[in-house]
Amino acid sequence: MRTYKYALCAAALAAACSPALALQGSPNKPKSQTPAAYVASMLKPAKTEAPVDFGAFTLSGKAAWSIKAGLYFGLWYFFNIFYNVANKKALNALELPWLQSLACVAVGMPYILLMWAVGARPVPNISKEMIAGSKGLAMQSFLHAAGNVGGNVAFFSGALGFAHVLKSCEPAFTAIFSCLITGSWDHPYVYATLIPIMGGVAYASASELNFNMLQFVAAMVSNIAFSLRAILGKLFMDNAKVRATSKLDGPNTFATMQAGATLFTIPAVVAFEGASALWPPAHPNWKKSIGKFDHA
Repeated sequence: MRTYKYALCAAALAAACSPALALQGSPNKPKSQTPAAYVASMLKPAKTEAPVDFGAFTLSGKAAWSIKAGLYFGLWYFFNIFYNVANKKALNALELPWLQSLACVAVGMPYILLMWAVGARPVPNISKEMIAGSKGLAMQSFLHAAGNVGGNVAFFSGALGFAHVLKSCEPAFTAIFSCLITGSWDHPYVYATLIPIMGGVAYASASELNFNMLQFVAAMVSNIAFSLRAILGKLFMDNAKVRATSKLDGPNTFATMQAGATLFTIPAVVAFEGASALWPPAHPNWKKSIGKFDHA
């Protein structure tokens, strides 16, 4: 049984890596690099990658970039499996999905603040204009919070596997909203690849014996929110003035959204689960959950 589980994990990792190996978005840099330098830069994402000189052969820049991108996809897929299982156990034990949604965004704040405090990452320079507006950081943070809450409510309300089936529709929502908001259309083949996903979700929903409308609606809310957040974030970061003055690169933008989502989620927790949920000794669910996490 254990061997079977390891095989499934390996298959999932390979499936996550394989699409990146076919990516063609990285031009070769003229200078080559040593294998040691390539390995040392594995945790430093870049849009281009120099060829890697192994002596007997040279790995092209496109291949080196695709392998690195595949590693990122694989690591995300691998750790996401354990996160989802642990998240489902905690939801079953605690039965406070709004509070758990808050924990998911707030848990990283000490690390984020520490990185800014010690200068490991530049502190963002955010103006009021960047926060306000339909494409501003406030809207992105709200959508980030809504997507996170929707996902946790979906995972709490029903089977973990069916929630993942519903969440797999997110790329379809992103493709549709991207066309409507930006006016830019991709190749028809891109949209054709979404047909099996949508069809699979429709079939799974129709054949699910324990279909839960709350789970379905929460998952769709999460899909819509995360899709809109991704598109608005892309438009926001495409602004050259924002990039030049705000110090909002990818990690800093996500950190800012985490902080904003935390602020948006706190009053929602109080509204739906009571202020006592924020203080373990005051809420009965905390006492009931003791000893349940390992058996949830």
